[in-house]
Amino acid sequence: MIFGFGKRRPDKSFKQRVTEFWQWYPQVAERFFQTIERGQCKSLAKEVGDFMDRTLPGLAWVFGPGEQGGHSFTVSGEGVVAKQLLAEYWHSRATELPHWTFHASRQPCSPEDLKAISIRLGEHESVDAEHFLIQPNVDADAQLIDIIAWHPALESLTEDDQHQILFLLLDEALGEFGTETWLGDIKVEPFTAGQGTVTLAALPDKIQQVDNYYRWKKLPPLKNPLAKKKPNNQFQERRRTGRNSQTLSGRFLY
Repeated sequence: MIFGFGKRRPDKSFKQRVTEFWQWYPQVAERFFQTIERGQCKSLAKEVGDFMDRTLPGLAWVFGPGEQGGHSFTVSGEGVVAKQLLAEYWHSRATELPHWTFHASRQPCSPEDLKAISIRLGEHESVDAEHFLIQPNVDADAQLIDIIAWHPALESLTEDDQHQILFLLLDEALGEFGTETWLGDIKVEPFTAGQGTVTLAALPDKIQQVDNYYRWKKLPPLKNPLAKKKPNNQFQERRRTGRNSQTLSGRFLY
């Protein structure tokens, strides 16, 4: 996967810059598609990063899998409601392009792709979703699932790096909004696997079981008045800090 954040302060209005984006992307879409098809997505990093710094600073972007064998481009506020509203406006102006799907938030990947995902920091051992253990605990009063998470390869990493890897994998498993909507307290620490322990790759199925039993009414963050008044800083900070240092590998994570 290749991703980044815009940084520079623009001179044009946001609507003007969104228009500029949708004038630009159709011109590069086919070339980007062919570049990714050749397995050279990383070569697009500077070109896309420079453009996004100029047009949509403060918003995160990422290439990923699309529909029917195509690719996707996602622009996201990374859990910050005010920025997410901007991402939603960007998405509302999207144009249809062959081979491309556009999203305003990170989407959950398929179960097969999730099992193939791993994350590596520098020379450290890769952390994969298939061997990342999760101990879920349902908080029925809060209508959330608290989790303890651990992977043996996290032992040599700092606490910040441990959380960054976990949140990247959670977003791949549940989607950006799914992580915030379903999960409550999140701890990263060693634990002894026991009854109820699942892998991170199996976490979506566990959440589906909880949903089938409790039937909680879950709203996306932008439609949830409580989320607007009290954003989850734990999710925002862990996503935001040091994301560009990550190296992701997997079948569809470029």
